[in-house]
Amino acid sequence: MIFLDRDIQPANLQTALEAGGRGYWTVQASSEQLLEAVRQVVAGGSSFCPEAECYVASTPDGPHFHPSTQDTDVDELPARTTRKPEP
Repeated sequence: MIFLDRDIQPANLQTALEAGGRGYWTVQASSEQLLEAVRQVVAGGSSFCPEAECYVASTPDGPHFHPSTQDTDVDELPARTTRKPEP
C-alpha cells in the first residue's frame, strides 16, 4: 500500500506504516514520482517522499516509524525545569 497525504503528517505516516504501508507521498508529488513509487512497491520495495524519509527506519521486517527530532519546533519541546542549587 502507498498512502497519499495532503502534506507530511508524522502521526498519519506512523499509522500508515503500522497498517503495513510500504509508501507515503504527498499530493504535491508528480505523476512520474508516484508511478515510480508504485513500481518500487510492486517489486517488493518501499518508497517514501524525501520529507517523510527522516521518519522512517529500514529494518529487515520492512519500514518502521522512527520519529525524528531534527525538525522539532522549539515551541513543541517540553519546558525545562530548573532547580536552585542547595546551599
